[in-house]
Amino acid sequence: YRRYRPPYAMAVIRTDFLGFAKTNYIKGLLGQRDDCYAVIGPLGNLRVLFGDVRTQTQLEDVKQLLYDIAEKYDCAAFLSDQFVSADDAGAAIIQLQLLFESHAALHRKDRVMDFVTHYIDAMCFALTQNNSFDRKYYLRSIGKLQTMYPRKCAELIGTLDAYFANMFNVSTAAAALGIHKNSVNYRLKNVCKALDLDINDHTQIDALFLELQLYHTLQALEDNEHGSEIN
Repeated sequence: YRRYRPPYAMAVIRTDFLGFAKTNYIKGLLGQRDDCYAVIGPLGNLRVLFGDVRTQTQLEDVKQLLYDIAEKYDCAAFLSDQFVSADDAGAAIIQLQLLFESHAALHRKDRVMDFVTHYIDAMCFALTQNNSFDRKYYLRSIGKLQTMYPRKCAELIGTLDAYFANMFNVSTAAAALGIHKNSVNYRLKNVCKALDLDINDHTQIDALFLELQLYHTLQALEDNEHGSEIN
């Protein structure tokens, strides 16, 4: 850390399957830069410390570098949030571990996953790995929809996904779904009725959004487990 100025960012490039020679070659390329330091970890992956990542432009440059490497060598890279001292390095390592594990477990295709962008994904994955995780408790709103609308629940969830993805705009959500906006409004009214939800209450909407992300994370994990059993 003494060689570089804060803020820092830490990255892991998954190179374990490339072999030592190619991994060491990439390490050498990174070693030619004056803003980072790379080492090969015990499992064969590259660990990289970037220094002086002060601006958004510099952070984007780091992401682009990682993307170029990942694209060229058909691998994946993971980037922590920025931090300012060695005392914060532990949190960065945990962030990278969560990104690394969720990428593998969810069969993600992203070349680069940074913690800021994928924060919700990483936290949902971490929650599902907790031994005390209670699915019924954390997915109680989804459970209510499944109880009240057993045949329409998937349709309602898809409508909510489109509504959130299109920044709460009913018209663009309807266009994305290929239906009339009145149909979207009707489905949202059914959701609000089932959940006693005020769609204009940002606290309630945020909670429902997070629950949906958790639901999709669990679905992906279960689908991947089922696929592994079949294969």
